[in-house]
Amino acid sequence: MQEIPKTFCPAKWDELLINAESNMVYSCCKSVPTTIGSGDMLENIKKQRENLLNGIQDPACNYCWLPEKIPGTKSRRHIYLEKMESSDISKYVDGTANLKYIELNIGNQCNFQCTYCKPNFSSKWENDVRKKPYKLYTDRFAYEIPKKNKDVLDKNLKLLEEHKNIHKVTIIGGEPLYNKNFFTLIKHIDSKWLGMATNLSCNKETIDRLINETKKFEHVLVNVSLDATGGIAEFARHGLNFNQWKENFEYLLKNKPDYMVVQVISLFTSVTVRDIENFAPFMLNYLDQTKWHVSFCIDPKIQGFSTLPDRYKPAIINCLESLKSHPVSGLDGVISAIKVSKFNATMHNELVSFMNDFAKRKNIEIPICLN
Repeated sequence: MQEIPKTFCPAKWDELLINAESNMVYSCCKSVPTTIGSGDMLENIKKQRENLLNGIQDPACNYCWLPEKIPGTKSRRHIYLEKMESSDISKYVDGTANLKYIELNIGNQCNFQCTYCKPNFSSKWENDVRKKPYKLYTDRFAYEIPKKNKDVLDKNLKLLEEHKNIHKVTIIGGEPLYNKNFFTLIKHIDSKWLGMATNLSCNKETIDRLINETKKFEHVLVNVSLDATGGIAEFARHGLNFNQWKENFEYLLKNKPDYMVVQVISLFTSVTVRDIENFAPFMLNYLDQTKWHVSFCIDPKIQGFSTLPDRYKPAIINCLESLKSHPVSGLDGVISAIKVSKFNATMHNELVSFMNDFAKRKNIEIPICLN
C-alpha cells in the first residue's frame, strides 16, 4: 500500500470553495483564498496539492500547521485523515479522487460589519472603506475594495449545473439570508445535503421560509455565528442585537425539522476570546439541542492571538480546557494556538489603533480594555 505523505490532507482534493463575485477560489474553509487566474481555475490549488504530496507545508494551510506545532494536538487536517481510508491515497496521487463538496459565496451583501471581517465578505465593510481607508500596516492588503464580477447568480448556477452529482453544497456570504438570490439559488441545488452560514439576524418570517424551502433536502446544516455574549458580541459583530439573536436562535431550535442540524460557529479573536468565561456557560445551556464548533482567527493578523496579552492566557486556557468534557469541536486547535502564540507589541499597538478608529466611526464604546 502506498504511504501517506506526512503533509497530506484530503480536504485539498475533496473540497472546492468559490467566490465568483470576488474571483477567488480555495480548498478547505480554513485555507487561504487565491485569485482565480485567466486560465485554469484550479491552477494555484494544483500547486498546493503538489506541495502536500511532497512533504511541503504549503503556507495556504497555516491554520493546521499552527496547532500541529504542539505534539499530541489534533488539527483539522488530522481529523480529515482519521476519516480517510488509507487505501484511498492512490486516488489522490493519480488524480482520480472525486470532488465531494462545494461551497459557494453568493456575494458580500451583509447587514453586519464584524471587526474581523473585510470588504470581500461584507458590503458594510466595503462601504466603510470606500468612505475612508483604515490606517493599517500588517493587514494593509486585507481591506482593499474588491473588484466585483457581475452575474454572480448565473455563475453559481452554472457551477451547480457542472457538478450535479456533488454530494454536499454549502452557501455562504456576506449574509445569505440578507441576499435576494439565496432562495433562488437553493431551488437549483440537486444535492441531498445543504449547508449554510448565517448571523441569524433576521425576522422570524425569514426563518419560517428557510425551514419551508429546505424540505427537499435530506440533511440541512445551519451554521449560526456567535463568538461572545452581550456587549462584546455586539461590538465584535457590529450590527448584532444579542437579545434578538438569542430569541431567533431559540425559535429556530424549537421549530427546526428533524432533517435540520443547527451548529454554533465561534471564531475567537484576541478580543472575543476574553469573554469565554461568560460565553462558555451561555453555550452550555444549548448543547443538548445544538452543536458547537470553535476556531481561531489568523487573518486579519492583528486580531490573532499574538495581540492577546499574556496575562489573560492562563484563565482563558483553563476555561477552554474545562469544555473538553462537553461536545465542543475545535478546542484543541484554539488551545494550542493560544499556547504557541507570542505576544507582538507592535501588532498589538496596531490593534488598539484599529479598534479605536472602528469605535469612533460607529460612535460606540469599546467594551473591554485592550491592554
